[in-house]
Formats: sequence, structure tokens, C-alpha cells
Amino acid sequence: MKITIKSLAVNLFAVLGAASISLGASGTERPFIIEYTQVTGGTTQSLSGSIVIDDSYLFNPSNEEYYFPSLAFKSLSLTLTGDTLTETYTLDDFDSLVFSTNGATLDLTKELVGQLTSGDPWGTPSDGPGGDFNLFGESPLNGEWWFTLCRIEEGGGCFELTSFRPQVLYSLAQAYSSLMSTNAAIDSALSTTSLLVNGAHSRPMSRRVAKGEKTFWVSGDWGNDDHDSRDGSTGLAEMGFGYNFGPAQINLSLGKTWADQDLIHGGEVDVDGGYLMVESILPVSEEQGLYATLGAYNHWGDVDIRRRYTVGEDTETSTASTDTRTWGLRARLDWENAFSFKSARFSPYTDALYTKTKLDSYTEKSGSFPAHFDSREDDVTELRIGINGAVPIRKTAFEFIANIEGVRRFDDEGDGASGEVVGLFSFDLEEGDYDQNWLKGGVGVEGQLGKGKVSLMLNGTTEGEAPSSWLAASYQVVF
Repeated sequence: MKITIKSLAVNLFAVLGAASISLGASGTERPFIIEYTQVTGGTTQSLSGSIVIDDSYLFNPSNEEYYFPSLAFKSLSLTLTGDTLTETYTLDDFDSLVFSTNGATLDLTKELVGQLTSGDPWGTPSDGPGGDFNLFGESPLNGEWWFTLCRIEEGGGCFELTSFRPQVLYSLAQAYSSLMSTNAAIDSALSTTSLLVNGAHSRPMSRRVAKGEKTFWVSGDWGNDDHDSRDGSTGLAEMGFGYNFGPAQINLSLGKTWADQDLIHGGEVDVDGGYLMVESILPVSEEQGLYATLGAYNHWGDVDIRRRYTVGEDTETSTASTDTRTWGLRARLDWENAFSFKSARFSPYTDALYTKTKLDSYTEKSGSFPAHFDSREDDVTELRIGINGAVPIRKTAFEFIANIEGVRRFDDEGDGASGEVVGLFSFDLEEGDYDQNWLKGGVGVEGQLGKGKVSLMLNGTTEGEAPSSWLAASYQVVF
């Protein structure tokens, strides 16, 4: 290899730098990923690693041989793996490095392999017209021809350079917005179980039948979840059956839920689940119109996450799927028709709910910087105090119905997400603050239609972890 005045100068600087003599220049260090593809050899092997270049000492264009230690090439790690071996090589395993651009100036901010050098693509090993990148020394791994490293041992195989690209650095500060967005959206999507109790089952007295009677119903809730920074939709569909044994009416419901939340940069969280709920309506004092409702439910769901984040000027996507499980207990006291005003009847109530949700851990796939999220659990306790009203609509079999309630959530924050951006850094996100107080209201109609009772009610909340608005519909028959 021809030794030029430039290469002598660079290597002289390297010696001085190794002797810790200050040269008054810090330079610009750039990490690169280098990958090779096996072209010969008896067994399947891979060769890849990284190299750090200080481009203030790199000649570009270049046709140089750099001797180690070198100011231009700061570090190297090449790992050779096969069925029976794993070998890692560093700069200490080599004496020199050839970096030739065939007279062209390479763009170090982009993939180097394939960039044109005097009309030829850099990184082309055949005939070697496009420059060269190679390592030489006494190591078992050594440069044989252009852009090619070979393992000296018999049958060791040769590898051609297929990628030489800048490594994109990524920090928690860059990832924070997408991680937090995912965290908040999962919280919201999981709260779809709130609609189960406080939507489809928000008026249990409407399902009560006389002793010895049976009832069957189908119902659905569809709504938006747009409070604060949230942007999503939610819903459920269920069918249920009840029988009044006298001492208690037992209701059994089976349903399906769905929810989605949009994330920043076009990401999304989708939760699809199912549930089983059992409720018992107990007469506390039939003369006074006091009834207690006790219930329990179990909800299971599949969560699909598409997290999008920016890397430089590009937007990348990492995806994952995981499972969630929720169970809840409910205790409610209704005072049916406690008082009236003209034809309007009013029924106050108090309603307490406890839920516990667990989200399994998951690791994202695809994208340059997939993340691993640890499993998490969240507990919620809510108390609701409200009043239902009903007014007959003249000359019809329908009533105008309305509801207003105040909600107190005793938990002020949820469980924050933790994990790591794989291979780079860990994170422990701050716990999300819950809205603890809000109002919920609803208006609608209910009455006989055909052989059953139909109900249609539009609901909304002022803020909080509940959906912002939703439409509840049901049809119930008694037999």
C-alpha cells in the first residue's frame, strides 16, 4: 500500500495522541454500524459490529492506510458468530486500516455502501473499482481483497461488506413523548371496563322484574373518550338473563368491549375484550322502595400497540401485543321513587366500585428502537352519588328519563410504566395523575315497544377517566 505524506501526518498525530500530548482539537466522533455477508465457508456464520470515526482526522476523499493507534478511527468491535464459535475483534487485533473513496467525497451522514465513487458504487468487492475498506494485521481475521475479510483458519470463510451506516443515537429525552403517549393511552383503553358498570349497568332498577319472572336483554354502548389529551373511542355489546327468585333477583351478563386511543405521530392502542358479570338485586325494604345491588365481574382483553416515534427526520413504528385482566366488585343502594313532583318521579342512589387491572409485560417488535414494558397493576376505588328521574310522555307508552351524579375517585394517580428501550436505556415514567372529581349526566327515553321495553340514553361527563360521551341502548323482554 502506498504511503503518502497525508497518511504519515495522520499516523504521527496518532502517536502523539497516544502519548497524551494535547493537539488542541476535539474532533467530531461518529459511530457507524458495519455488517458483512458470508460468501464462502463450510458453516453458516455472521460478522457484524461497530466502528467510531473522528471525521476531523479522516481524509474524505481518501486513499489512505491508517496505522493504529489512529486519531481517525477511535474504536472497533467486530463479532464473528457461528454454530460453535463466537469471536470478537477490536483495534488491538489489527495493525492498520485502509479507507479509500476512489476519489469521491462520501456522505458520512448516510449509508456508505452504494454511494457512487467515480460512477462506481462504494462497497463493491468485484474488481475493486469503487474504493476499499479493509483491516490488516496478525489477527485470524484479515483483509483478503476489496471490502472483504477472511478467517485464516481452514474453512473459516470470507465475508463481504454489505452495510456501513451511521448509528443513530437515541436518548430518553427523544423517546419520552412516545413512551408517555403509549402509557396514557393504555390507561385510557383499559378504563373501558368503567363503561361496563357505569354505562350498560348504570340503572340496575330498570332490569328488575317481579318475583318468579324472567328477563332477557341485549344492550350496547358507543362513545368517545376525548378528555384532556385523549383521542379515542370505546364501546360494548352484551346480552343478559335474569330471574327473580323472590329473596333476590340474579342477573348474568356476557359481553364484548372494544376501545382505541390515538397516539402521537399516528400511533394507536386497540383493546378488545370480553366479560362475564353477575349481579344480585336484593330488596332491603320493598315498602320504602330500597334495593341493594351487589355485583362482580371479570374482564379479559387483548391489547395491540403501535407506537410511532421520530428518529432524526424519519418516523418509525414499533408494535406489540399483550394481555390484560380486570376484576371488579360493586355495591349500590337505590331508593326507588323516593319522592315526586307532579308527574315526575325521583330515585336517589349511591354506588361504590372497586376494580383491579393487570397488564402483562411486552416487548415491541420492528423499528430501530423497540421498547420493553414491564407488567403493571392498577387499583381504582370510586364512589358515586346521584339521582334518576322519570317523567311520563303524554299519550305515549314512553317516559323521559334523566340522570345526574357526582363521582369521587379516591386514587389520585395510576401506576407508571417502566421498562427499557432495548439495549440502550431504562425508563420509569412518572405516574399519571387521575382526575378525582367529575360530574356525569344523561337524558333519554324509555318505554314499551312491541313485546319488550326499549331504552335510549345519551350520556356525558365533565372530565375524568370515564368516556367523554356515549349513547346507551337496550331492549328487554320479560317472560
